[in-house]
Amino acid sequence: MRPILRVLAVIITISMFVTFAGCSTEPSSKEYKQDSSQSIPQEDDFVRDYKPEEKNFIGNTAANMLQRAYVAKQGDWIYYFNGLKGIVKRNDVTGETKEVTTTAGHQISVLGDYIYFIKDIGNDNLGELWKIRTDGKDLSMVAEGFFCKSGEYLYNAFYGVADDKIYFAQDIRQPNGDTKRFLCKMNLDGSESEPIIEVVSFLGATETHLFFRDHDDQNNRDLVKALRIDGRSNDFISFLCAYSVLGEAIKKPFSDDTYPYCNMYKDFSITGDTLYFYRNATFVQAQADNSDQFTSIADIYLGYPTMNVYNGTLFTWKGGLVKIKLQTREVTQINKSNAYNINIVDDKWIYYR
Repeated sequence: MRPILRVLAVIITISMFVTFAGCSTEPSSKEYKQDSSQSIPQEDDFVRDYKPEEKNFIGNTAANMLQRAYVAKQGDWIYYFNGLKGIVKRNDVTGETKEVTTTAGHQISVLGDYIYFIKDIGNDNLGELWKIRTDGKDLSMVAEGFFCKSGEYLYNAFYGVADDKIYFAQDIRQPNGDTKRFLCKMNLDGSESEPIIEVVSFLGATETHLFFRDHDDQNNRDLVKALRIDGRSNDFISFLCAYSVLGEAIKKPFSDDTYPYCNMYKDFSITGDTLYFYRNATFVQAQADNSDQFTSIADIYLGYPTMNVYNGTLFTWKGGLVKIKLQTREVTQINKSNAYNINIVDDKWIYYR
């Protein structure tokens, strides 16, 4: 018998209607920063809510991170933002629900004992990465100054947690006074931060690759590139001239002269070593195989270019929320709702706005 696909719509408006009960008033960012020196947990009665074999390798999927990542899962627990009222966790087996924190944010990742997220600080240009233990204790800031300029490049995917490292984009001032943006990595506690490579922006981390945008000075174009996350190869796998988020046409190495307009946080999805995107009303996939080739899937038309690819299935909007199996092209209409910022958890839950 085929599993029943359960749908949970997280409705987010200006007044923030949410799916679960509200939380208490949030303490100020300043108060937490003063206590950040105490971020190392003390001996207490903390009990892990996951088994050792259930610990995530990656805090959230790159596909979810591209869609604002307001939900993540580890073991039996689903962690999500309850609108502006903070983080809640729900047991997927028993249905038990617990408040974790009243601190609001976005871009949630869960790895081991900690939840990582970008705290809302009212600044579209810089972001603070915070963490909190899964039992709601030990809230502290990990790092600040993350690049997250709204409306340019990727607002939603400027950090990723994978393989016990945090990957992020950050502007670093050079000795000559210039500022350059780098893809960096650091430990989970924020220590030992180091740049990896200069980039235009960071697109996301999967279980196998780090995706980023790089500028090709010789041809005056941006390229999408992927670097193996395991470090076994230092080769940068270059493929696909990047789309322009701001809407201007960019020259590309294909038969026609320019790219169409593209909004990257809606039109892209990443999984494993493959990038999926929307081009001229056609669904396209490109693998990190050291080429500039891509495969157009002409019989998949997206009514509105929002997407999330999970386990070989495309979740998108086409007269309502639909799922399309990429291998068979089987289309299933889930409902007639408008759907964007689609997040997928465990092939069982769909969260969308």
